[in-house]
Amino acid sequence: MNRCAPWLVAIRLAAVVALGGVFLAASPAAWAATPWEADPYQVRCVLIVPWRPSQPWPAEEHLRRALVRQVDAVVGAAWQLDVVPAQGPWTTLAPEQELPWDQVPAAWEELDKVFLLGLSQHQGGYQLWCREVDVLSRRWGPACRASCRSMRLLPRVAFDLLVQCFRPLARIDTTDRKKALVQLRCGTRPWRDRAADPMRPGALLLPIVRYDDRQGNPRRIRAIPWTYLRIQRREGPLAYCNVYSGLRSPLSRRRRGRTRMVAMLVRPIPRRSVLRVVSNDKHRIPLEGYEVLAYGPNDRETISLGWTDHRGELELPPGDRLRLLLIRSGYQVLARIPYVPGLERRIEAPVPNDDQRLAAEAFLIALQQEVIDVVIQRQILIRRIERRLAEGDVGTAQQLLEQLQRLPGRNEFEARITRYQQRLDPSDRWLQARTQRLFRDTLTLVARYLNTRPIELIAQAVQRARAKAGK
Repeated sequence: MNRCAPWLVAIRLAAVVALGGVFLAASPAAWAATPWEADPYQVRCVLIVPWRPSQPWPAEEHLRRALVRQVDAVVGAAWQLDVVPAQGPWTTLAPEQELPWDQVPAAWEELDKVFLLGLSQHQGGYQLWCREVDVLSRRWGPACRASCRSMRLLPRVAFDLLVQCFRPLARIDTTDRKKALVQLRCGTRPWRDRAADPMRPGALLLPIVRYDDRQGNPRRIRAIPWTYLRIQRREGPLAYCNVYSGLRSPLSRRRRGRTRMVAMLVRPIPRRSVLRVVSNDKHRIPLEGYEVLAYGPNDRETISLGWTDHRGELELPPGDRLRLLLIRSGYQVLARIPYVPGLERRIEAPVPNDDQRLAAEAFLIALQQEVIDVVIQRQILIRRIERRLAEGDVGTAQQLLEQLQRLPGRNEFEARITRYQQRLDPSDRWLQARTQRLFRDTLTLVARYLNTRPIELIAQAVQRARAKAGK
């Protein structure tokens, strides 16, 4: 047997540790022992069917076996599925109902996905609904519905519902502001029917962060707001994604300890959503009259969706692809945020309150018009005074000079600007940054066109004319 020198063993171990650090830097140490890309999903399907305890529903066993066969034929080794009847409060669960997590069976913690599959007989056929519950994120998916007319088609329709509700996971490994590399859960076990695999280019993923305690229980789970990943290219268990976010650096923050950052497939449903635009301060004031525009990642033109009402709300149309929303006040773009139609019923977008900036802009525009009027009046009076002096009419020239000197001057306008500027909230940095240039430009305009030197010169001319005339 060949033996390696101790220094060679040390080098190899160091290399292994270094490589492990590269691939596992974005995940907690507990994940190192989990073969994320190879471990199949542990899936349970809970049948919610109308049976009596002493008299099982005749189709229950047939459906259970047929579902297992369908999964084996289409999904293959990527799922390990078991089908069980519902018990306790789950037997009467409605499609849109969500039970608190403390009522979830403890055995669910050993699973990855739970499908709630409800069936009922209706007019000689069957009505079905299905919801997926992701255990890691504890998020309930949307309810999907279907119907069929015969027992023979029931397993196929039920399996299609499971696939339609399935939201695969991916581990976020490396990211920058616009790109992300994710490792697909069970990515090395491709589906037997590749066309049915939902993790294809174009799929949208929602990033989720889970913070665990020492026992592995979640202390907090949150989805990163206004952020989505879209798969551009897939190579085996790896997927290269574009990052779309309304945040500056949504995924680049260093996460330590027992923190898991994953991405879940987005399953929107065809429905309208309501966008509510509010101020991003503690008051959350509804913002009225803000325009909302939309465009796709590859679109060259934007489409106006309308303006917010007195409640700060606007109904967004349904769709089936990622959209980017521009929230605009006047010509000022306040936010650029990604949006998936139908994913949520109500969306709240906190943006800077632009009302004060608009009021300041209106005040300064009106003040600039006053400055222009004063400049015109000054020029007219100076020309009239010069004409009267040329004609020797010193008395009229003196009257026109007094009228000229009564016009508001530079000091009056600068004092008005200063008083208005002091009324603005000094702690609102966004407002200060966007009004500072407006105030500066207006002060420059006042200083340039309301110079006192022309008035002083014409006053001296009148004074010399009076002295010469002996008045």
